[in-house]
Amino acid sequence: MVNIGWLVVTIAGALFRVGWSITVTYCRFFAKKADEEEQEEALRYLKGLKRENDTPVERAPLRQRTDVVDLEKDLGRRKLITERTVKKHQGGYWCEVCECLLKDSQSYLDHLNGRDHNRNMGMNMRVEKVSVDRVKEKLEEMKKLAREKAQKGKAIGDIFFGSSAYETWLVNDAAAMYTKEDVIDREAVQERLEHIKREEEKDKQRKKEKKKLKKRKKREALYGPGYLGTKEENEPAEGGT
Repeated sequence: MVNIGWLVVTIAGALFRVGWSITVTYCRFFAKKADEEEQEEALRYLKGLKRENDTPVERAPLRQRTDVVDLEKDLGRRKLITERTVKKHQGGYWCEVCECLLKDSQSYLDHLNGRDHNRNMGMNMRVEKVSVDRVKEKLEEMKKLAREKAQKGKAIGDIFFGSSAYETWLVNDAAAMYTKEDVIDREAVQERLEHIKREEEKDKQRKKEKKKLKKRKKREALYGPGYLGTKEENEPAEGGT
């Protein structure tokens, strides 16, 4: 006589083992597939290859920041932070572009000046080279802006105070304020321009010496070492230096 209880337990155990085997097999298959994809991505990264879904993006040169970074806007304030508080309000400095939270001002400034943030802003880390004339034009624009603001302050003084000693103080104070905020140190800029000119002169001199050395090596290759050349060869060409 067959034991019904034993038969039921045996069948149930067999079905459980089959189901367990199928589940484990599927889990191993998907885990192996995920590992293979991660390994392939890692190999592509190590080989310096781009991802398949990456498209080349043309980024602009690094530009000056136009918005003011206020590091003290939340200074002295109190916040109630709970487990449900969204990340951007958990205290610290939140970057809207990169959607990340920095806990101190130094890390926040490093992030703003870093590569990842500027890439998300559509810029690379290369600075556009400008000529000396471009720098002079910028300085003239800043001087003009300072004069306009000083004249605006003088006009306000004429309306409210008229021609008085207080008007003179107001105009001078406004001019000093605008100069400090909007005009960079002229002496430092002038020194920088002189440094650029000196570097350009040195570069010209290096090119001239390199050209002379090339000619001398060419003459020595033709006539042997120690050949100094004729007077006509050593004289500079007409119109040259």
